[in-house]
Amino acid sequence: MRAEKYLLQHIRQHNISVKQIEKDTGINLETYVQEGRELLSDDFCTICIYLGISADEVSDQIL
Repeated sequence: MRAEKYLLQHIRQHNISVKQIEKDTGINLETYVQEGRELLSDDFCTICIYLGISADEVSDQIL
């Protein structure tokens, strides 16, 4: 699983609004997944901080 998909899964499981995240961070996470692009490291870190999860947690789940 890619980081983008894991983050979206985490967001949906915790009933967090993707649109609110996009509004608050300026990052269009859905576009990353739809276009098959990899998250930029800055965007990845920003979303992890916003969600209150560590990058290590994500990497443990996607490896």
